[in-house]
Order: sequence, then C-alpha cells, then structure tokens
Amino acid sequence: MALSKYEGENHSTADSWTVAVYERGRHYGGPEEGGWYYDSRELVALATADSQEAVGSLVLELEAGEFADRGRPLHSVNFGRGDDVAYAMYIFAPGDEIIHRSPTETPHYE
Repeated sequence: MALSKYEGENHSTADSWTVAVYERGRHYGGPEEGGWYYDSRELVALATADSQEAVGSLVLELEAGEFADRGRPLHSVNFGRGDDVAYAMYIFAPGDEIIHRSPTETPHYE
C-alpha cells in the first residue's frame, strides 16, 4: 500500500487501483422548511493497491487505522460539537476520474 496525504495536487485520474479517502461534513443549508442541511466530502488521502483483489483489504486496513470514524455519527444533531470526524472511501479503477470534493457548489433550496 502506498498512502499519500492529499495536499491539493491535481490527481485527475487514477494511475492504479486507488482508494480515495474523504472527510465527510454536514453543513447548514438554510432556514427553508424549518432548516435543512447537506453533506459534503473533501479528499484527504489517496492509497494505491497492486490489484483489484487487494483493494478490499486496503479499505479495511484504512478504516481500522488512521481513517476510523471518531465521535458522534455524521447525522447526529450533535455532530461537530467536539472532535467528531467521519470518513468515506471510494474505489477508483485505473483511468477513472478522481473527485476532489462534493458538492462543487453550495446547494440552494428550490
């Protein structure tokens, strides 16, 4: 496994089987309908695997180590009032476009 912290480099496509680690967040969207929130994700690290078969164990290793969720669950009303951190992992095949953040623009209520 090769793990690298994402520091704004332009990784547009995966060179090999890649596990992208995203920090998940919850943000206030606005007061409409009594208040609404939206989820976000920001790329924080990339890990590469030698093969598709190795990806599953790589994800388990990352989830059990440095990128284990801590604190309250993301959708708890109290999330973010302490040292809460939530992560998501996505697998990209060689040649796939790597997403750096989502959403790319702040959603608005319609």
